[in-house]
Amino acid sequence: RKEYGPALIGTASSWFLLDVTFYGNALVQSVVMEASNAGSTLTDHVRNAVWNSLLALPGYVLSYFFGYRVGLVKLQIAGFIVLCLIYASLALSWRLIGRSVFLVLYGLSFLFSNFGPNCTCFVTAASVFPTRIRASCHGISAAVGKGGALFGVAALTALARHASATAVYITCSCAALSGAILTFALVPREPPPSSHSEYTTVEH
Repeated sequence: RKEYGPALIGTASSWFLLDVTFYGNALVQSVVMEASNAGSTLTDHVRNAVWNSLLALPGYVLSYFFGYRVGLVKLQIAGFIVLCLIYASLALSWRLIGRSVFLVLYGLSFLFSNFGPNCTCFVTAASVFPTRIRASCHGISAAVGKGGALFGVAALTALARHASATAVYITCSCAALSGAILTFALVPREPPPSSHSEYTTVEH
């Protein structure tokens, strides 16, 4: 139905932008790390991947405990904003900071993806729609999100190999900022008062 169009644009576009940053970095992180002078050997890649995974995992737990306390949409906006700041910091400083500091900052991008939009995009894409169109809207949002993953892998790989790590991080920062803006503008915080019987609230 037409009245749910803006919400669908919001859930689909935010999922797309999340996956540009998340899968773009997760699936080609060895390429990004090499461009950032953070290691080029197989040992370096394995160590970096393990470190990033260890930092990322607590994000799911934090989302579980705080998602409905904070509010899923608020958490999604906050997560995108933090990601924007992390990637902007990396764009400005990756040449200047030590390897350990770089690895912490880069790893935190995975933590706040999971403690934020990587969890909330999945839930809000269903929760903000009435039951009769929920599955369809969730499926459309997920499909658009996977398009973001494909685009992110291709774009970040090309930027890392043919431009610079700075271009990678600027792209991710802009994508995260766009995700925050679109979520704020288009994704409903809670069901309209007249539609409580049709919606599942996403804020408490």
